[in-house]
Amino acid sequence: MRAKDPTLAPCPPDIRIRPYEPRDTPKVLEVFQTAITQGAARCYDAAQREAWAAGLVEVEAMATRLTGLEVWVAVRAESDQVVGFMTLAPSGHIDFAYVAPTVMGQGVAQALYEVVEPRARAAALARLITEASHLARRFFACRGWQVDRAARVQRAGVTLENFAMSKPLGIKNSAG
Repeated sequence: MRAKDPTLAPCPPDIRIRPYEPRDTPKVLEVFQTAITQGAARCYDAAQREAWAAGLVEVEAMATRLTGLEVWVAVRAESDQVVGFMTLAPSGHIDFAYVAPTVMGQGVAQALYEVVEPRARAAALARLITEASHLARRFFACRGWQVDRAARVQRAGVTLENFAMSKPLGIKNSAG
């Protein structure tokens, strides 16, 4: 018997998805940092996590990175505490897909994705693309994404492996 895939878990009932607001930026940055430094510990060593997380540490820099993207946040319904977020660029690029370690494997990423992919389809995007970590690779693969190539990237002098992934949406448009 196959083990149940925790990435397919239903979203906890106390979590809701809503559009990002600028006031969310400090909490979004906190989710980004903890997802890397704690949540990715089984896939990346301490030096790799530190180098990855060091790339974005200031609230203003995070706000700038989110400019021009559709951003969706997962929040606790009773407190509006941000526990995850996912972005969609007009090009179909998912740059950020992060969930707080305290809710990993509980369906929060799935709930975010269930907003993002339909938005991409509504925008008539031909495909979605991302650069997935080892942790995110499995999540995306379970949703029909393919690995286009493995890549090694340098962050603060440390090598990290990630995966260029894509998912055709079956929509024909002038861009492809």
